[in-house]
Amino acid sequence: MVVTKTTKAKTSNGNGNDNDNGNGNGNGNGEKAKAKTKATPVLTTEEIEQKAEQLVKQIRQTVHSKYKVALPMRDTRILTRLFYGAKELLGMDINAQVKKKNGKMDWQSWNQKIVPALLGTPEKLAQDPKVLVVALAKLYDQLSLD
Repeated sequence: MVVTKTTKAKTSNGNGNDNDNGNGNGNGNGEKAKAKTKATPVLTTEEIEQKAEQLVKQIRQTVHSKYKVALPMRDTRILTRLFYGAKELLGMDINAQVKKKNGKMDWQSWNQKIVPALLGTPEKLAQDPKVLVVALAKLYDQLSLD
């Protein structure tokens, strides 16, 4: 077995300086490239949070003034997803149980009367979100109690 070692060739540019042709660090004049770094200030967690809050306000104001719509905040979006997820999970489960008994689910009653009584609305849940999550976790094994 023969092991060979290859090296990158250096060529002379005629004035006695060698060009480094292999590693990308040369500038073609036999000089090594100088690292150019710019000092950036390090932001604290508090400063990042403040700047993020300012940016969120700016984004929401711009969108509202330009498109006349209000972007919901993260908490509102989470509550909305929780509401619709719970509504669908319960509704599909009830529908499956009713079908087993050769019945038919009354979706209009479910959507207009039962869901608002049990869950409230997407804008205003009838229960604390944590209570709703734990209740669903106790009903369904695909949800963890942790």
